[in-house]
Amino acid sequence: MIISYVTGVEIIKEHAEQISNGQIKVLLFFLGSVHDERFLESVNKLAKDIDNITGPHCLAVAFMPPPEEIRIPVGVLPFVSCGEFGDIDIDKWPQFVEEMTNNTYELARFFEIPYDKLPCLVFCDPKEITEIAILRIRDRTLSDVYDTLRHIFSDWYSENKMILDEYDYLLSVTEYSLFRRSTSPRVKLMVEEQLRKKVIPLIEGSFGFLLNEDADFDKQKLKQIIKRLYRQPKNIKPLQDFMRLNNLTINLNDQKLTWDSLPRMYGKLLENNSSVEEATKRLFDCVEKLPDFPLDRVKRINRAAEIKRIGSNAMKLVTVKTEISTISIVRKIFGL
Repeated sequence: MIISYVTGVEIIKEHAEQISNGQIKVLLFFLGSVHDERFLESVNKLAKDIDNITGPHCLAVAFMPPPEEIRIPVGVLPFVSCGEFGDIDIDKWPQFVEEMTNNTYELARFFEIPYDKLPCLVFCDPKEITEIAILRIRDRTLSDVYDTLRHIFSDWYSENKMILDEYDYLLSVTEYSLFRRSTSPRVKLMVEEQLRKKVIPLIEGSFGFLLNEDADFDKQKLKQIIKRLYRQPKNIKPLQDFMRLNNLTINLNDQKLTWDSLPRMYGKLLENNSSVEEATKRLFDCVEKLPDFPLDRVKRINRAAEIKRIGSNAMKLVTVKTEISTISIVRKIFGL
């Protein structure tokens, strides 16, 4: 789940085209006001789990006003990941409730949802924003429908596992996204194997000359750390700490690699030593094959869920912008 510093209507009016050109197949909005505080409390409580069940191909959105210290660069979609969103600080709760309330009524008017259907979940395809699915929660909380919500996402990911895994793997290789939280176990294994074959040997070879010289650091410990890196390819912290404590710098591909540049270069090394041009081409082909998320799945949660089309008056407000062709949303809070 992400937290958005812009309104839901602005996301739809200005960014739906950008989102749909990437990996996102369904938008999920939680509509609830100060009157529905029990519902909002359940959204907050389950936020981390929502992030996991919706995965990288659903954009589940909550709203907060931007912190004063955040300055959103011009030309960048103003989203900040909400992976650590659960358990909002008590002093921020009123801001959360107020922003959710404002967006709830604005989105309800846009989607032509009567207020007596709040609180509710709204699902929509960013490519076909005129059609939405509405799941009314009534006097319940999100927890009351959560088991079935998990099932519909789990089933969709399972049914489309091969193509989604291929996409996630290609994205990991081409965009340095080695540490993405939402990739499947199979994709993580694929990336780890590439690190073992193409990256760690380069790093090990670069340390070779240091191991052959008289040095005032524990060579045996360095060997153990590199050996451990082969077993746990994503855990570079022990090597990073060793380089920092011993003030070590190595030359790798005509560049100096220090402890603080290691995380950034680690992903870049995989890209440089993979067939990135071919992977990028496959990635674009793969985007075209990504399956849609059928909105009628929402009826599996409750048969009373409503599938409706937005009227023409609302759609006149939507402005398509095409200057940015793809979107990659990093799902880490102020991520590294």
